[in-house]
Amino acid sequence: RCELLAIWHGLTLAWNQGSRSVICETDCLEALNLIHLTDISPTVDHYDLLSDIKALSNRDWTIHVTLIQRSANNAADLLAKCAARNQDDYFIWNQPSIDLMVLLQQEQSLNIF
Repeated sequence: RCELLAIWHGLTLAWNQGSRSVICETDCLEALNLIHLTDISPTVDHYDLLSDIKALSNRDWTIHVTLIQRSANNAADLLAKCAARNQDDYFIWNQPSIDLMVLLQQEQSLNIF
């Protein structure tokens, strides 16, 4: 449910910012499979979020939801954990944290980007 909520929120932000071609990456195969269902029944887990995501995807824009390796997602995972600890709706960093910089350097050295 958390991954679906993050996807919905990210797509909503992208739409509101005027993006009309979006690639959404997730490391959650279950969320990806649920999003790609063509027929959503009210009996499906998280029907409410899936319906909201489908409604967003039916707007006049292009969305590609793809699966990425969890190992390629360490920086995003760190940011998500920081956001979960924060009680605000959003947080703006003036500069990346040391922990984030270390992860980005490690991923870059592995050519994950």
